Amino acid sequence: MKKFFIYSFVIIITLLLTIVGLLYADIWDIEPPDVSDLEIKYVEVPPEDNAFTYLKQAAEIYYEPEPEDDVSEDEFYDHFYEVVEGRKSDPELFDDYITKNQKTFKLINQALNCSNYQSKKLLPSGSTIDFESFVVSPAIDARHFLEHYFFYNLNKKRYNEAFESAFHIFHLGKLQFAMENPCHIDLLCSITLQEVALTRIIENISLVSSKQLVDFSNQLKKNGTS
Repeated sequence: MKKFFIYSFVIIITLLLTIVGLLYADIWDIEPPDVSDLEIKYVEVPPEDNAFTYLKQAAEIYYEPEPEDDVSEDEFYDHFYEVVEGRKSDPELFDDYITKNQKTFKLINQALNCSNYQSKKLLPSGSTIDFESFVVSPAIDARHFLEHYFFYNLNKKRYNEAFESAFHIFHLGKLQFAMENPCHIDLLCSITLQEVALTRIIENISLVSSKQLVDFSNQLKKNGTS
């Protein structure tokens, strides 16, 4: 037993000396790698060619109905979202919502005609993170409205218009994914938009015209999506 404790003590001392030796060894005294080529440079996008410009304007004028005094907010909005998400029928409410958002829809279309998407300016080196610089909500807002528009046209059996909205959601996601120097939040938002669009298309694939599918497939090939 005495020999066991002696051997254990020797082993522990040896390990400690080895660790201390490694900490002070010359192998750690090396220059840090040059990462200057990884530095992110902000590329200014003209406002008129920036999809974010129009999506931000669309989010600012977006109309959402409010409950009457005799109806609780929870009850009203539960009903409203069931309607606009295609789970319940209320044509009058849905018509009013879409009609009052026509300007919103036009601004989203303007965004879709842009070739660039830039939602933030990079912060100076060494500054603290300003979360307002990472703005993704206008893209999310646009996705919600386009998805509601998808269900609106689906309910009215206007299938071409419905799937056009789904394609628009996908295109918006592609625009965001291709932006200059996206942060991880932008990329996650982009992936979400594309996933939502594909989900809506697949769920209702029997209603999509062959021409629309061919056009959509060509868009994917053009954008380098396999």
